[in-house]
Amino acid sequence: MEIDHPRFQRWLLGARTADTAGALFDRHVLAAVLTAAYGDPWAALDMGLGLSRGQLAALVVRHFPHAASELLARVSDGDGAAPLNAGEEALRALLLERRGGEALEQVWLAHILARRAQGRRRLWQEMGLEGRSELTAVMTRHFRPLRLLNKTDMPWKSFFDHALCKGLDEGGRRQCRAATGLSLRR
Repeated sequence: MEIDHPRFQRWLLGARTADTAGALFDRHVLAAVLTAAYGDPWAALDMGLGLSRGQLAALVVRHFPHAASELLARVSDGDGAAPLNAGEEALRALLLERRGGEALEQVWLAHILARRAQGRRRLWQEMGLEGRSELTAVMTRHFRPLRLLNKTDMPWKSFFDHALCKGLDEGGRRQCRAATGLSLRR
């Protein structure tokens, strides 16, 4: 199914306003990735985002209640949160342990980032964002401890691969958590 991405994203964002700049940014990011995943005719929405049906429903009800029937009609019979490979599982664990707080959005974004990192394009493209700077803003807002460790401003997929295979412990010990399986094509 071919969708008009800008129009679909405007529809998602148009129904209600958030009360803070951070909440507006979160809705923008979530609308972008929902639009990107919705545009994939081969994948159910929960599978494309790495979320369980319950997580997806909670995200949609919280941020896009007007779109619930449309979005939740595109879920699978399986468990979208089940990792596709060890690399996705390791990246999700890294994001969850290095998030900047306890917000549900951080949990959802950890799942989404880990799943979308499995794609072939740059991560910001897989997320449906307008550029790498938006992805960096997501990392700064929700995963600040990781953002601060990316001192050389590496592309995010490369940074994640480095973090998982070289280790990021403060003692400088090298440890590889798992073969990442990330597609590092730029």
